[in-house]
Amino acid sequence: MGVELYVILQKTIPTTGDYAETKALVWALPNLDLMAQKLGVTPMSMYMPVTAKDIEFLRSRGIPCNEKPRGGWHAASEGLRTVRAMIKELNPKKKDIEHRHVLDGLKYVEQQLTIADEHGVQFYFLAQ
Repeated sequence: MGVELYVILQKTIPTTGDYAETKALVWALPNLDLMAQKLGVTPMSMYMPVTAKDIEFLRSRGIPCNEKPRGGWHAASEGLRTVRAMIKELNPKKKDIEHRHVLDGLKYVEQQLTIADEHGVQFYFLAQ
């Protein structure tokens, strides 16, 4: 087992496609966020909720945290813009196993967000 990135949908809709592990996305998230910034799209972590309790926990452990609480739902089209930009950037670099796992995870997320977008369903990411 381990921590994975989940696409949480505002309402249940039928999804299709093969499941792909998204553990690599969690571990690569800091680098993916940097990539998103360079590509001019919203970083994936911005689609994840942050509570006041999360911030207090980090600060109580001596970890500096300048985040403000955020949450809520996001349009699937916004997430798709981010994910597709990263897939396009990574595709030519699909050389090693780590890149393949990240790319496979991104393609799975793209598939889920595409279906959500077709149904007008909003989302957020959850690492758990």
